[in-house]
Amino acid sequence: MSSHDRYPVSAEEILHPEPLDVPRLKDALGLTVEELAAATDRSPRSAARWLAAEGLSPAGGNAARSIRRLAYLEFLLAEVIGAYQYGDWLRTPNPGFRGAAPLDLVTSGKLEEVIGVLEVLGDGTPV
Repeated sequence: MSSHDRYPVSAEEILHPEPLDVPRLKDALGLTVEELAAATDRSPRSAARWLAAEGLSPAGGNAARSIRRLAYLEFLLAEVIGAYQYGDWLRTPNPGFRGAAPLDLVTSGKLEEVIGVLEVLGDGTPV
């Protein structure tokens, strides 16, 4: 089952989430280890540990929530931007983000801002 088939999640999955494949998520988003660390507000060493853990995230607490939000970002990007185009979209300066690239926002602690815009675009709700 791809991550795209997993959202929205069931109540059971919220209570007992399955580990996420962090290396696949990192590659899907086209992130470096440093960008993954910044996007989850963790050290590059922590991100490297997740990547070395046979694919499944051993992170807990806030780190696990951050990884899940990145997985949700990937889902939205594939749904709204397109599975083969969102890598470029993430790294391209965007007037909708005051000229910043969406990835710059993601790695500076503003992931929810990018998610919010993609949710609005996905719903077709006028801004």
